[in-house]
Amino acid sequence: MVIADLFLFGKPAWEIENMEEVSASEIREKGEELRERLHRIAEIMEKLQNAGWERAGASLYSISFHKDITVEDAKEELRQLGIKPEEVGLIEVEEAEDEEEVEEDDGSGEITEQN
Repeated sequence: MVIADLFLFGKPAWEIENMEEVSASEIREKGEELRERLHRIAEIMEKLQNAGWERAGASLYSISFHKDITVEDAKEELRQLGIKPEEVGLIEVEEAEDEEEVEEDDGSGEITEQN
């Protein structure tokens, strides 16, 4: 399985150099850059969803999708969709071999296996 992670934006100090001396025009420029970036991310989201990628969740700074393919297949699919692979953070995740064995805490302080 592959996770495609779309970085939205970071903390202002990550986005703007020399925050203490930033000018109004630099803030406007950053606003335009963020607008363009977020519009592109919205396009990528639509393309991924239309291609069968499922929403995997979100973090503080990104939105993720997943699909049961290899990283190489994901890169090729992204290219076919008009998405540069470097626009998306790709992470290959190996699924557990035996998903039926689940450990649960039954409240006794001991971990029990469920089959």
